[in-house]
Amino acid sequence: MIAQNKVWTVIGSRGSGKTPFIIGGDFEKGIAAKWLSRGMSTLVIDEIDHPKYRHIPFLQPKDYKQLSTHPGIYRTLCKAQDMDDLLFKIANQQLVWNAAIVLEDCPKYIPRVFRRDIETTLVGNSKQQNTDLFFLSWSWKDTPADVCRKTNYFVVMKCADTPFYRKDDVPGGSLGPLMEAHKQVMAGKKPYIIVETPI
Repeated sequence: MIAQNKVWTVIGSRGSGKTPFIIGGDFEKGIAAKWLSRGMSTLVIDEIDHPKYRHIPFLQPKDYKQLSTHPGIYRTLCKAQDMDDLLFKIANQQLVWNAAIVLEDCPKYIPRVFRRDIETTLVGNSKQQNTDLFFLSWSWKDTPADVCRKTNYFVVMKCADTPFYRKDDVPGGSLGPLMEAHKQVMAGKKPYIIVETPI
């Protein structure tokens, strides 16, 4: 059983299955459906109108209270240059409760080192607000260092580079299991492997 209120990092190249992992696909239920069965919403935050999310209704920040009162799967579009403001509001105004927050293509707008409000409020208050954070990235090299440091679960998918790029950033003792997971995924043994870190 995977615990709630954790930080997840999903790393895989384009077409590796990151989106189906979140919203489901031909062969898997998807995290959003699993969280919905717990009575929790999923909020996908993206800067483009991703074709695979177009069946999901939009939800504006002023309506985020619906995440608790009407559990479902929602999405918000936000330009990359405005993402700081949106995340600042989510963190400091505690707008999101009882939900998984999915940050699509996070290297486009999440800095290598977290701003204090992101670390202390968005990440730090996740248990109190019953939220899980999912950072989606297309490579290990591009994944922000602080995202790796705060991750409880890595979802390892096919990728051109390896976890070794983040050897100094992944929680202690995680590099070996991550490298082995990468090896198995690249060999086609599994579409992805979840690796739990010691934090």
